[in-house]
Amino acid sequence: MAFKAGAARVALTPVGHPVPLAGFGPDPVMTDKVESELHARAVSLRGEAEIDSGVDRVVLVSVDMLIIHRSFAELVRRHLADLPRTRVILTATHTHFGIGGFWKGTLPEWASIGKFDPSETARVASLVAACARAAVAAEAPCTVARGSARHPELVSSRVAHTHLVDDEMLALAVDTPSGARVATLVFFAAHPTELYGLDYLSGAWPGAACEELERRGGVALLFQQGIGDQKCSFPPELFENFAPVYSEGKVAKSHAYGLGVARAATAALESSVPVSAPSLRLACATYELHPPSLGACPIPLLDRLLALPVVLPYWPRRTTVTSLRIGDAAVAFAPFELCAASTLRAKRRLRAAGFGDAAVVSFADDWLGYAPDFLPLFWTTSGAASFGGAGIGYSVADRLVELGERLR
Repeated sequence: MAFKAGAARVALTPVGHPVPLAGFGPDPVMTDKVESELHARAVSLRGEAEIDSGVDRVVLVSVDMLIIHRSFAELVRRHLADLPRTRVILTATHTHFGIGGFWKGTLPEWASIGKFDPSETARVASLVAACARAAVAAEAPCTVARGSARHPELVSSRVAHTHLVDDEMLALAVDTPSGARVATLVFFAAHPTELYGLDYLSGAWPGAACEELERRGGVALLFQQGIGDQKCSFPPELFENFAPVYSEGKVAKSHAYGLGVARAATAALESSVPVSAPSLRLACATYELHPPSLGACPIPLLDRLLALPVVLPYWPRRTTVTSLRIGDAAVAFAPFELCAASTLRAKRRLRAAGFGDAAVVSFADDWLGYAPDFLPLFWTTSGAASFGGAGIGYSVADRLVELGERLR
């Protein structure tokens, strides 16, 4: 069989000492209390032939963290430097209740991430790397099946002037030839802030969704799509089988939402057809960045001037975007917090290019702020944390589509 895959899950908790709770700043609280265990999850995918120049294998890693900063990604990759011809893509579930202290710098430490903790960062990075290595070691012949669905009832807009949301779900099932589940990959988007006010480490709804899928077999990975301007919606039918849940507080509400996402992914895969030799192709490209702007300031030129002392120390000259073909599905990865208009537009164009379906993933290998596809006005959700300027979402989406079209 030409296609091989392996998956692994490694716990990041308990920690044993208080850590910053990344996700709600400024000056994040310290905690070692655990509401639900944090994990790193990985799936290794390998084709029979080279999938990109010098690459035979891609390892997708989903971590219960707020974001993946490039320094953390580089630390993980150093642990995996001995893996030949392998591309590792690190993403975050964007739980706002994860371990902080992983980004050194006055602004990020104060604003949301917490005081830099080199020993804790090293510990978490080594566990994430161990997870990726275990997934590679578990590689065996597998099949891939694809399922798709739309769930507008589960998401709503966080922006006052629009109701546009990315309600599209893509699910991929990786199974052994006998049908045993190896991994489930779910691509969806809703901000995991539903536990706001609780000082606990938690995977929030993405963790609950993955754990529910894992009870059915294999390892489950959750990838956030156009999350920048949308949040969870809690329709009454979400709690139909959990009558007392809604009144039991935020934790039960969060778990019910995760179970709802897991059920939706399972339903999307029910009629899917396994493919024993899916196409596996990878394309990476450099994305040149303009000087940063400060989204909180809507005045042209002044937004650039204010960004110089605030953002420039943390703003690279270029970054990397990636597209992956798995069977007839295109999955694009970007180091931004993308918004719905951009991801919907990119996926529509990728389908028009001939893919059966597509997903566009945020938080891949770095975090460069929100990528709005409109003027990042300061009263919108994606305003204050936008550093790429108006329209960067469209620019990023265009680059991702170009990469995807190469994989056709």
